[in-house]
Amino acid sequence: MCYTIESLTCAIIEKLLRIAYVNESKNIPEEKDDKTKKGDKNKNKNKSGKTLGTLLWDKKIEQIFNYDHLKSLQFLLSESNGIGLNIRNSLAHWKNIDKEMLTPLFVSRMLWLFTDVLNTVLLYFLKQQGN
Repeated sequence: MCYTIESLTCAIIEKLLRIAYVNESKNIPEEKDDKTKKGDKNKNKNKSGKTLGTLLWDKKIEQIFNYDHLKSLQFLLSESNGIGLNIRNSLAHWKNIDKEMLTPLFVSRMLWLFTDVLNTVLLYFLKQQGN
């Protein structure tokens, strides 16, 4: 039961981040790389097609989360150069999961992280609506 709640919570966190990213992408002109210039239509069609790891490192997401907040999310949810807990991939691929990850305490940590991301994205949208 804990695994189901944790993986669902992680999926909703990822979805919230993608929604905010797509919205922010509409507000900031996208830099075109060589693929886009050559006519790669899929890149602009699905701006949320990035993996969570690359999404968390994108400059556009920095408009929503402050630097320290974003670094915390990067550490908890993904991994870079072997640094990070990589919770999202562990849950999504049932990989590197130990007993401690399948406890009510870990569920409460995931729900806290979800609340944190939800509140940040909600405040971002309320600010956007106010402008």
